[in-house]
Parts: sequence; C-alpha cells; structure tokens
Amino acid sequence: MRGTIRSTEKATFEESAPSVEEARANAIARVPSGFEVTSATAMMKAGTTQASVTAVAQSTKLQEIEADTFEAMRAATPDGWQLLNIRA
Repeated sequence: MRGTIRSTEKATFEESAPSVEEARANAIARVPSGFEVTSATAMMKAGTTQASVTAVAQSTKLQEIEADTFEAMRAATPDGWQLLNIRA
C-alpha cells in the first residue's frame, strides 16, 4: 500500500492597518511559500480606526509513504503529519 501524508504545521500572521482590506493583504503577503491561507479573521481595535487581521496558514508539504497494512501505514505516519489517503 502507498499513502499520502500532509504536515499539520500551521502558522499565524497578524497585521494592523487603517482598513480591513489593507490589513488582510499585509497578513496574507507574510505567508511563506509552502503554506496556504485557511482563514483570515478581521477585527476593529476598540477606540481606534485600525483594523486587525489574523491569518492562519496550513503547510502544503506532502509525502508518500509505504506499508503492508493499514495499521502499519498509521504507525508509519510521523507525529505532526496526517494520513490523507491510501492506495493499494
């Protein structure tokens, strides 16, 4: 059997700016290669005109693994990785 695993690594990026659009663009621009944005939450700071955006990004790293059984496939999946699919 062959399987595909994905890193469960996540990263968070926060930015503030005069507008939500600008803060969002700045936060997303900080996301490095090998990650994709999974959410971007906007908030207005109390008592100011500043918007704050927190972007969460998930790793896109994938690897192939091999094992003889499903149990062995699960055991071969290292900590910090998630088994996505299995092929015979």
